[in-house]
Amino acid sequence: MTIDDTKNILHLLMIHYPQSFKNMTLGFSKEMTLAWHRQFKEYDADEVLCAVDRIVSTDTREYVPNVAQIKQEISRIRLANSGCLSEMDAWNMVRKAAQNSRYNAMEEYEKLSELTKRALGTVGELRAMADFDTNDMSYAKNNFIKSYRSVVNSEIIRMSNQYSFPSRDDVRFLSDLNELDDNKKGFIPLDK
Repeated sequence: MTIDDTKNILHLLMIHYPQSFKNMTLGFSKEMTLAWHRQFKEYDADEVLCAVDRIVSTDTREYVPNVAQIKQEISRIRLANSGCLSEMDAWNMVRKAAQNSRYNAMEEYEKLSELTKRALGTVGELRAMADFDTNDMSYAKNNFIKSYRSVVNSEIIRMSNQYSFPSRDDVRFLSDLNELDDNKKGFIPLDK
């Protein structure tokens, strides 16, 4: 994402959350732009825009989303686009695998997605499910869905916390901020 893309994203946020930006000085807006650019420079601008649009259209809070919220939304979008199964779809795969797991547990286990395997546990869990009655299977379903939800949320957090250290250009760019006139109000114009 370029610095201009970052400015565009911040302008979009300013339109949707004007109260958060009303007393911002020009100096602070430049600092904010640089800080946000540093956080999102490795991301695709369309991905960030999509995440911001989803947050703006679904979040009822009156405050600007922070960097972490946007990164988590990007991670959710990436997971969904990578074929991450819904909780019920993952459970149905486990249930079907369990039906054939009395003698073929390892083969059935290997067919499951990595997130599903992490939520399920071991091959032994799948083999044991082959002998479950209706009540046991209902209990296993509830536990699996809770575990799967936790695994997916952990993956979203892991994906959104990938940190890149600032480059020398970032440090030099940030040191130039000391020369800014902090008394001017307003946001960085798009054309500069």
